[in-house]
Amino acid sequence: MPSNFPLQPIPGPSGLPVVGNIFDIDPEAGIQSLVQFAKEYGPIFQMTFAGQKQIFICEAQLVNEVCDERRFCKTVTGGVELLRSGVGDGLFTAYEGERNWDIAHRILMPVFGPTKIKSMYGQMTDVAQQLCLKWSRYGPNYPIEVTDDFTRLTLDTIALCGFSHRFNSFYRDTMHPFIESMNHFLHDADKASGLPKIFNSLRLSAKKRNKHDINVMRDLCRELLDQRRQNPTNSNDLLDTLLNQADPKTGEKLDNPSIVDNMLTFLIAGHETTSGLLSFAFYYMLKNPSSLAKAEQEVDEVVGMEKLTVDHLPQLKYTNAILRETIRLMPTAPAFSVCALKDEVIGGKFAIKKREPLNILLSCVHVDKAVYGPDADEWKPERMLDEEFKKLPPNSWKPFGNGKRACIGRAFAWQEALLVIAALLQNFTFTQADPSYELRIKESLTIKPDGFKMYAALKQSRAPLAFLNGSELSPKQAHNTQEGRKSIIEKSILGQGKYKSVSIFYGSNSGTCEALSNMFANDCAKAGFIVQPIRALNSAKEDFTSNELVVIITATYDGRPTDNATEFVDWLNSLTGKPLEGVSYAVFGCGHQDWPATLYKIPIFVDEVLEQRGAKRIAPRGAVNVATSEPFSVFEDWEEETLWPALGLSLTPSESSTSLESGLKVSFQQPYTQRKGFKEATVTKHLELSSPASLTRKCHIELRLPQGMSYTTGDYLAVLPMNPTANVQRALARFHLAWDSVLIIESAGTTQLPTATPISVADLFGAYVELSSPASSRNIKRLAAAAIDEPTKHSLLKLANNESSRLRGKQQSVLDLLEDYESIPLSVEMFLEMLLPLRPRTYSISSAPDWKPSHATLTWSVLDAPSWSGHGSFLGVASNHLYNLSPGAVVRVSVQRSNPAFRLPQDPGAYPIIMIASGSGLAPFRAFLEERALKHRTGKALAPALLFFGCRSKDDDLYRNELDEFESSGIVRVRRAYSKTPKETDACGCTYVQDRIRAEKEEFRKLWEQGASIFVCGGSKMSEAVKDLFINIARKSAGNDGFRSSAEWFKALDSRRYVAEIFN
Repeated sequence: MPSNFPLQPIPGPSGLPVVGNIFDIDPEAGIQSLVQFAKEYGPIFQMTFAGQKQIFICEAQLVNEVCDERRFCKTVTGGVELLRSGVGDGLFTAYEGERNWDIAHRILMPVFGPTKIKSMYGQMTDVAQQLCLKWSRYGPNYPIEVTDDFTRLTLDTIALCGFSHRFNSFYRDTMHPFIESMNHFLHDADKASGLPKIFNSLRLSAKKRNKHDINVMRDLCRELLDQRRQNPTNSNDLLDTLLNQADPKTGEKLDNPSIVDNMLTFLIAGHETTSGLLSFAFYYMLKNPSSLAKAEQEVDEVVGMEKLTVDHLPQLKYTNAILRETIRLMPTAPAFSVCALKDEVIGGKFAIKKREPLNILLSCVHVDKAVYGPDADEWKPERMLDEEFKKLPPNSWKPFGNGKRACIGRAFAWQEALLVIAALLQNFTFTQADPSYELRIKESLTIKPDGFKMYAALKQSRAPLAFLNGSELSPKQAHNTQEGRKSIIEKSILGQGKYKSVSIFYGSNSGTCEALSNMFANDCAKAGFIVQPIRALNSAKEDFTSNELVVIITATYDGRPTDNATEFVDWLNSLTGKPLEGVSYAVFGCGHQDWPATLYKIPIFVDEVLEQRGAKRIAPRGAVNVATSEPFSVFEDWEEETLWPALGLSLTPSESSTSLESGLKVSFQQPYTQRKGFKEATVTKHLELSSPASLTRKCHIELRLPQGMSYTTGDYLAVLPMNPTANVQRALARFHLAWDSVLIIESAGTTQLPTATPISVADLFGAYVELSSPASSRNIKRLAAAAIDEPTKHSLLKLANNESSRLRGKQQSVLDLLEDYESIPLSVEMFLEMLLPLRPRTYSISSAPDWKPSHATLTWSVLDAPSWSGHGSFLGVASNHLYNLSPGAVVRVSVQRSNPAFRLPQDPGAYPIIMIASGSGLAPFRAFLEERALKHRTGKALAPALLFFGCRSKDDDLYRNELDEFESSGIVRVRRAYSKTPKETDACGCTYVQDRIRAEKEEFRKLWEQGASIFVCGGSKMSEAVKDLFINIARKSAGNDGFRSSAEWFKALDSRRYVAEIFN
């Protein structure tokens, strides 16, 4: 934040020479000492320790500022830095920018995704039951050492869930040696952090003990690691991931020291703070009986006498608030540290130097009265209920750290804590062993209550050991999900009803409707229909027969039919009378809400005209808005709830889709044959257009086309991509297959997989199936049917039933789910049957055919972003495939014709053109300009051409040199907008292309009045904004046009005067 006021010195207590403020801090209560200084010096203060300055931040407003990761990053300092002697560059102690942190973080993120955490519920319950058993045997009059038993609980939980190892701490009279060494290790780091280095060098006995403690802990980790290597499992737990998983970005695996560093990190961090949280929570509940009563009542109402399940936990709103309020008042990791990436001013008046440590004191920040009110120091769980919690200012509640360096195991700890509190309140009543006890805090980098004890009496309504009985599935899911269901294949409908055969036609540009058609064909084959070959709609004209069912699956492309449906729509338009009598049909449409006026225009047209021309609609039209819904799940719902019942079928394909029988038969043999349908082009040039500073890589590739393949300026090139190697490796690892394993596929139904020919499994996964497409609700149910344990089955069924919110939000693929639920024994056959065929991706050709004969160029952005599913990075299939190609490489391509209106006039002097593009939407206009330049060289006169181009900044100003040359030659005039740097001279203060059009509206209007055609290429938001502005400018120039509305005027406009190509 720039300073608008005079800078002020950061206050703080003066210190002694050399040692500074070391003696101002109680070595046994460092955090509590700092809290007292905060009360004296205010929201920010500084101290020095043996010459090193430390700044402490104590108010939420300043914390919000320093949590900006564009200006500040985590720094490892003080006691945390001293932990590196034991845990190295593990996730918690790694310095900013350390390579091992990046690799480990990408590898481990999937392990701590929500679905994976849910799958650990059974193991968490196992350990919680051991605690309940121990306390029930103590009896009601035994004073329980609360922190000790919660430490046993949380250590055993992370060991079992993460490493499939049992410490069996509840069967020991003393703490496990790991705990003793860990406590000494943490306490010594905390103590040593407050001493000058010279003092620490003299602590010979402490250093010897520290070395012993580190050896004890690391020896344990190495022992677990050696055991797993000698006895591999398919548990896919944290240890398996550390040992076997490769970084999805670099392909690297962690070396042995890094594996041990992170094992130790999780064993310490995975239990220490959670045990403190649980201990403090029970202290506050016992000190505030009304809160305890409310929590008990909630558990009684939500769970009652049932077995506690993972589905109960989200319903425990008040218990959740208790945990939030507990960790607000007693943040068990009481501080974290950041530093500035450059010299900064915070709060408008405090100067901070680059890399200077800033320590966020959560014990102060979390009781900031400006955020939590005058009672901020008091216990009040109600302030942390969901509605109030959502209203908190950003970064005012930070118990798990900040940003990318925040606690990776937060969801794990929270589920564990909720489960334990609920289980204990369900089974026991609690009282404080010493009513006069006043809270004392024990510090060792973390904080816990010291000397807190309580009594636990088994509730009269609970029989001894009742918590060990019952199913972990919720009652509504506790029955066998296959009970009472029959496979439609077992009771085939072949020969039943009127229709024995089905013809499926699709209209598809992006491949979605084609993929839906393939999925539907497979269902029909299983249902006993004879399935005719799937065809594009253009082949359907004059080809309907009366003795079969016709199903049409088609999309609308900005109000027009798709390229492979245009002829069919024209044919329908030409029909008169009722020539289609006897034809039975159903229609399913795809649309996108960004074009509301034409959302389902073509499916509606097809559906209505077929009926008008005598065909019989057998089921109401289905539709999916792909912007808000997952198309495959919506189609399944329409198929199962509308289409099949309309045919009078009592059994639906969904009932067979969870069957573990497959229509595929796989046998492993040798080499494969080339995939058909696309011709091979050769890469001759590959350039990266954007600068290294650009947020998104933008690239250019030149291809030598195969003989006989030609295109026209403005056409598209469909590319048959390969899945990213990282995703193929994930699939191979999940099924324990070598990359060169060869198989042969035989299919009982329709499939686009290569059948009856040998193919390597790596080629199959790489080139024939979509590994990243979101799993449909049906396939999640099939995974649930394959699951061998009830928690997994229940969790998947829950996910399938809630797909509209949870599944779409996470965009989890079948492969993601198989990694999250590693215990599912799914066969390769079933996996392949669940995947969609790999579809081609379409790009605008960015060259003119005569610029370099037999060659074409493409311009695109490379998609490489954090995956919503939590499984590493999401890699765009085609964009990364093209990015990784080198000159000489071969790629399979096919030319597709563009909208006939998206063409230059044959006579370049006939009328002006205005081109409007953002980002890689410049591609077709580069082709336009090359064609104009070629015609200019032959002496042909050119009408004016104007290009409006928007990008982020000069770093993304694509083809700048080429455009400058075209402009100097009179081929085009270019007007730019930079969204990130609009003050640049070239942008003239304009952020977006629509801003630049508005600034140049007189030039725009003049060309329009001269008969200009407008061409737009870019995203939907840009396109809509440009369209609205165009109507405003162009309609005004027309004067009194007689139209009642702008929409009516635009609809009447010559379709060749305004043409948009829109991508998402």
